[in-house]
Amino acid sequence: MCNLKLIFLMLHFLFKKCSNHEIVEGRIVNGEYSRIRDNAHAVLLHIIRRDHSAHICGSSVLNQNFLLSAAHCFYELDIVQVIAIAGHEDVRKSTVSRIASKVTIHEHFQLQTVENDIALVSLNGTLPLGANIKRIVLKKSFPRQAKGILAGWGYINDDDGPPSQILKMVKQTVLPRRDCRYLKLRPGMLCAGSLIPTESRPAKGDSGSGLITKRYQIIGILSYKLNSLPALPVYTNVTYYYNWIKNLTIKKHCTIK
Repeated sequence: MCNLKLIFLMLHFLFKKCSNHEIVEGRIVNGEYSRIRDNAHAVLLHIIRRDHSAHICGSSVLNQNFLLSAAHCFYELDIVQVIAIAGHEDVRKSTVSRIASKVTIHEHFQLQTVENDIALVSLNGTLPLGANIKRIVLKKSFPRQAKGILAGWGYINDDDGPPSQILKMVKQTVLPRRDCRYLKLRPGMLCAGSLIPTESRPAKGDSGSGLITKRYQIIGILSYKLNSLPALPVYTNVTYYYNWIKNLTIKKHCTIK
């Protein structure tokens, strides 16, 4: 386990910097506060670059050894360390942290189009699964009525604060592809949320967080959004990448159906 007191000091500095827009922001706008037991798959990633700057992203527990996140959180950023913090809705009170031993970005990820925006984070030690840390369910088939919850840490509005280090959640409904036509979705993408710009929504620092159904299936990974449609983010369609994930992980550790 790494030094959590040092991590929390770094996170405090990170959230303060976010308010000045110096790094990637982390927030769910107008969402609800959540207990970790209600979203026990959620893990905060503290990503440190060689120039000592940092940003945060979200991730989901695939199994004791792996997390799922977004490729753009790591792509060409000269990262020196990724710290995963789990097990508590208040990151300052977490006692579980792991260092990433390897980050595997999809080999066909394209930053310009944000295609194949998925990454697998390997941990240097197993996570203690239980009530506060649970793995998601990975399936090859997409549910008929796709509704889910996205949970993440960070700011509570679109302005300069106040910052929050408490887990928040927002409900999202996957929309028909015709309603996403303005987003020009590529294969392996979906959109969820609302066309109404003032609706509750995720934001940049929530990138990589999972869209989870009531049956705990992960159906999406938060990828990006357009300024013109802030409440209609684009997600990576996880079922589209079922085989990619399966081939990279040890099947006996993973809930795959």
